[in-house]
Amino acid sequence: MEIANRKTTRLIMSLVLIAATGLFGTDFLPTDDTYIRAVDDEYTNFGTEEEVYVRQVSPTGEAKYNRAGYVKFDISSYTGTIGYAELQMTVKRTKGSSSLGTEARIDFYLLDDADDGWSESVITWNNAPAHWDNTPSNYLFSFEFLPHATDDPDTTYTFDVTQYVAADANGIISFFMADTVRVNSTSQFWSKENTNGSPPITLVILETAATFLPTDDTYIRAVDDEYTNFGTEEEVYVRQVSPTGEAKYNRAGYVKFDISSYTGTIGYAELQMTVKRTKGSSSLGTEARIDFYLLDDADDGWSESVITWNNAPAHWDNTPSNYLFSFEFLPHATDDPDTTYTFDVTQYVAADANGIISFFMADTVRVNSTSQFWSKENTNGSPPITLVILETAGLDQDVAKMPQAFSLSQNYPNPFNPKTTIDFSLPQNTNISITIFDILGNQVKTLAKSMIQAGDHSIVWDGTNENNQSVPTGVYFCQMTGNNYKQTIKMLLMK
Repeated sequence: MEIANRKTTRLIMSLVLIAATGLFGTDFLPTDDTYIRAVDDEYTNFGTEEEVYVRQVSPTGEAKYNRAGYVKFDISSYTGTIGYAELQMTVKRTKGSSSLGTEARIDFYLLDDADDGWSESVITWNNAPAHWDNTPSNYLFSFEFLPHATDDPDTTYTFDVTQYVAADANGIISFFMADTVRVNSTSQFWSKENTNGSPPITLVILETAATFLPTDDTYIRAVDDEYTNFGTEEEVYVRQVSPTGEAKYNRAGYVKFDISSYTGTIGYAELQMTVKRTKGSSSLGTEARIDFYLLDDADDGWSESVITWNNAPAHWDNTPSNYLFSFEFLPHATDDPDTTYTFDVTQYVAADANGIISFFMADTVRVNSTSQFWSKENTNGSPPITLVILETAGLDQDVAKMPQAFSLSQNYPNPFNPKTTIDFSLPQNTNISITIFDILGNQVKTLAKSMIQAGDHSIVWDGTNENNQSVPTGVYFCQMTGNNYKQTIKMLLMK
């Protein structure tokens, strides 16, 4: 089943650069977007097709089905600073491997400047700067795409590629796409050569309007029955041993930003946190967990120089009501290279009334996990916790508006036969599960189980089970869960 973003569907692969200063942003279509195919021992170029195609059957199997994708952008004419860069890819068709899962996988690589000279009109398997047997060294990330049929509604995936674009030296950005793991999966994306009549759509043009360091960033620690403040250390530290165990190891973190001087509009706000050290719990998994909360305006008066466990507006035994989201951080040693995580906090910042934004961080679930982030007091040059606000410029406000709450809407049509559409909304990127159950509570089919981007979405159930067999007439339930949210709707299939 495919998830469609109802408000942010885009139809052309494009790279969006958002100026960090100035009054404009710029969309770039690829100068070249192609894929190459290995046909037995011959090599064929497909530089004029309406898709960029990635597939691996087997490096040693039916090589004619192997395909590797390339996309090149010329941004040499761009003279602004780069506040944010996003790669947008709209699916034509994706299909997983029956033996390895339903998702289609792509590994993304960045080609070196020396390899940017390729052209879709001349590239072949033999002269390509990269292919199955010659993957480049600049591995970026991997992503698994949900199944999508060619006639399904367009769905666009977006990827933050700011750091790679900002570091480019020659004005040419080339991405190489391969599947080096999931044999038999297929991924096809609309290219600039597509003729389906759909123009490219610019969703957001943003510029960095302001960057804020915390006015206060601290953590508090419970030491037996005494309470100690650590407002001048180089880290913000979150850990839970046990609310009833060795309390001296319990730590809760606070970060406060004063944005009262900011007078622009808020198109996007991002909390950036650079890891010093994270460690999971041996009994509960390797990830370190943090639950994020927003303090009320009435609780924004805390200061790192005076806050203690007793006078804190929140701690283990007094979590605030404004729960935002939770996140699990991969293990990270103190001497590992800096890793920065970013969190979309637009809706919370935009709704603030007094110009003070305070985040409280705790771990209420994963006992013994440890999370440490570089504070503004650190002296080693690592980026401290930062709040970045980007201003809207020429923005379609309907597209920019994010949902304010989780919701699962009633399906339509209802009753239905054989397909029905289910709308749902996510206020932030969330790992969700959408599952169909029968009237006896038996699981019928999982429609989605993955990280889904914030926004308004639609998903279609075609009245089949996990084996793609039609289910009988009757009452069924659709349940969405994720991020401490659960909602169920009742549906009627009538044949």
